[in-house]
Amino acid sequence: MSDSASTGSAAAANQQTEPMMDMHDASIDDKLAGIVAQTRQDVADGDHKRVEEVLRQRLRDTGIDVTDEQRTALVHEVRGTTPESS
Repeated sequence: MSDSASTGSAAAANQQTEPMMDMHDASIDDKLAGIVAQTRQDVADGDHKRVEEVLRQRLRDTGIDVTDEQRTALVHEVRGTTPESS
């Protein structure tokens, strides 16, 4: 085998074939922070029900399960409110 053929095989073996993001899984906390930030950008001025609806969909899409209490806390985080002020 020639040097160029073996070099080509070595290069092919080291070739990146998947997106870099697939190589580093984000933690659940990181994913939740991203969902909250994106939801805040998209619907922060929405009412509690609309924000909760968007959060439910995004959590379902990412496969993250949260309790009702956690979801309520996320809604308040998106809206910048506290349970007493909503």
